[in-house]
Amino acid sequence: MEDAPVLAMPGVLTVLHHGNAPRVDTDYVGMLGRPNPIVGIFQHDRVPFVGWPVALVVAETSEQAREAADALVVRYDVEPHDVEFSAGHAGAYTPEDSALVQAETSKGDVEAQLAAAAFVVDEEYTTPEEHHSSMEPHAATARWDGGRLDVVDSNQGTSWVATELAKLFSLDPSSVRVRSEHVGGAFGSKGLSAHQVAAVMATTLLHRPVRVVMTRRQMFSLVGYRSPTAQRVKLAADADGRLRALDHQSQNLTSTVHEFVESSAVLGRVLYDADAHHTLHRLVRLDVPTPTWMRGPGEAPGSFALESALDELAEKCGVDPIELRARNEPGTGPVSGLPFSSRNVLACFDEGARRFGWADRDPRPGLRREGRWLLGTGTAAATYPSGVGASTSAVTAEADGTYTVRINAADIGTGARTAMALVAADALEVAPDHIRVRLGDSDLGPAMIAGGSTGTRSWAWAVRLAAAELRERLALGGAFRRRASPPGRTPPTPSAPSPRWSGTPSGRSSPRRRWTSPPGRCAYAGCWASSPRAPSSTRSPPVASSSAE
Repeated sequence: MEDAPVLAMPGVLTVLHHGNAPRVDTDYVGMLGRPNPIVGIFQHDRVPFVGWPVALVVAETSEQAREAADALVVRYDVEPHDVEFSAGHAGAYTPEDSALVQAETSKGDVEAQLAAAAFVVDEEYTTPEEHHSSMEPHAATARWDGGRLDVVDSNQGTSWVATELAKLFSLDPSSVRVRSEHVGGAFGSKGLSAHQVAAVMATTLLHRPVRVVMTRRQMFSLVGYRSPTAQRVKLAADADGRLRALDHQSQNLTSTVHEFVESSAVLGRVLYDADAHHTLHRLVRLDVPTPTWMRGPGEAPGSFALESALDELAEKCGVDPIELRARNEPGTGPVSGLPFSSRNVLACFDEGARRFGWADRDPRPGLRREGRWLLGTGTAAATYPSGVGASTSAVTAEADGTYTVRINAADIGTGARTAMALVAADALEVAPDHIRVRLGDSDLGPAMIAGGSTGTRSWAWAVRLAAAELRERLALGGAFRRRASPPGRTPPTPSAPSPRWSGTPSGRSSPRRRWTSPPGRCAYAGCWASSPRAPSSTRSPPVASSSAE
C-alpha cells in the first residue's frame, strides 16, 4: 500500500488501511446471525473477491478524496480463484439448517412415486443474478458529539444498525445514535455495510464529522445482490392430475467468507400437496461477493421454476392450469401438517379468472392478436411469509390539539409515515391531519426493521395500543375531544423533544473529544457528499403520553 504520495496530496487528511485502521470485533451474533465479514474492513491484507475494500482516503472535499483514491497504488499477489457458477459444480454442498432457512425437507418416497405416475415433468430452470440499485446511494455521516456516536444514515432499521455498530466498536449501546428519517430505496441491501463502519473509523481518528458515500460501481460488490440459481423440479401426477410427487432442488452461489442461501425451494412446502415431497437447497462457494436478500428472497426465483413446471404438467395432463392447482390444494401444511391460520389461494384464482376472462381464452400460444401485439394468458401462484417483531411506540397529545406518534419505523418508500398516521388517527378517532409521525431514530426505542413483510404489522399494533391508552387517559381527565379537520388549516409540525441519553464509549477515551472542525463541516470519503445541518434542540409540551411494547 503506497500511501505516502497520497498523504501529501492537497486536502488529504488520512488513508486508512489494514496497517493503521482501528480494530473491530466481528465475533458476535446479531439480529440476523453473524455479521458479514465485509464489515470488518481493513483488518487484514487478504482480498477474497473483486470489490473488497482495501483502503479509505479521507480528504477535505469529495473531489480531493476521489482524486487521491484514484492515485493510491495497491499491489497484490494473485492466487488461484474460482468465479464460475454452474448447476453441476463439483463443490456444491448442503448447508446446515439455520434460524432463517431449513435446508432440506422430505416425506414419502419420491422415486417410487415418479416410477408409478401417469405423467412426469423433470426440468431444469435457471435465473440470473440481479443487483440492487437504489435511487438513494448507500451513504452515512458519522461524528462524535459529547462522547456519543451520532450517525446519519440510509437504512432499514436504525436500532438494528446502532446495535451492530455498538458491538463492532465495543461501545455501550446507549452511546450510539443512528438516524435515518428518509430512505430512498432499500429492500434487503440497507442493513450494516462497509461504508458505515468506514465513517465511524475515520471520525474516531480525526475527531470531526466524516461522510462516506458508496459509488454506483461499489454497490455491485459491497451491498449484496440476488444470486443466480440453478433449479431442478420433478413433478409426478396420476391420470386425474393429482400430485404423487414434488421434488424441488435449488442451487445458488455464495462467497468464501460468508454463507447465504437463496431459499428458492420453500414454496412447495406450503403451496401444493403431494404423496411424496422433497425440497433441497445447495450452495457453491466461489471467490465472489456475498449475495443477500433482495425483493422476495428465494421465493421470487423459486416461484418461476415451480410454477413453470406446474404449467408444463398441466399441458401434459390436459388439465386447465388453475384446475390443476385446485386439485392439489392442501388442507394442512403439505410438509409440516400444521393447520393454516387462513388461506385464500383458490379464492384469488377465482377472482383473477373472472377479471381476465380466463374461461373464454384460447390456451394455444401465438393466436390472439391486438394490432401488432401477440397476447397470451397464463397463471401462477406465489407466497411469502409475513412475520411480526416486538416494537415500542409512544403517542403524545400536544397542547395545540395535535398528536405526535413516535415509532422507530423505517419508511423505505412503502408509506410507513402515512400508515402509522392512519392507524393512530383511527385509534384516537381524529382526522389524520392532526397526526404527526416521527420515525427513523434509534433514540425512539426498539422497533422491528422494514423487511420481510414484517414492518407495518409490527409497528401498527404498538401504535394502536399506545394511542388507545392515551385516548382513554384523556377521556378520563375530560381533555379528549373528537376533532374534524378545520377547513384550510394545517396542523403545526410538533417540535422535537430535548434528547435524553447517557453512556459513553466503553474502553475508549479518544472519541470523548469534541470534533474540532467548524459546525456543519465534513471530511469526505466518497464521490458525493453534502454538509449535515446543525442539530436543533427544542421542547414540546406533552399533555399525556403512553407506550406499548
